[in-house]
Amino acid sequence: MYPTLLEFSVEATYPNDESVVVAFLIIYSSVQGVFLLYADDFLAREPTDAKFEKAFSSPFLRIRYY
Repeated sequence: MYPTLLEFSVEATYPNDESVVVAFLIIYSSVQGVFLLYADDFLAREPTDAKFEKAFSSPFLRIRYY
């Protein structure tokens, strides 16, 4: 898939140099990878008790989800 993406991007941006287009794709994929690593770390954390009670308790039904 990656070689196809590179070839398509070079053909779609024909007047530009091939190395510039490939460099932008590599930089973008690196930035996206860093963002996904931080997002995964954030989503994998265990919630603290106060935040958990505030986010997952129902004041109307008095039910706590654990």
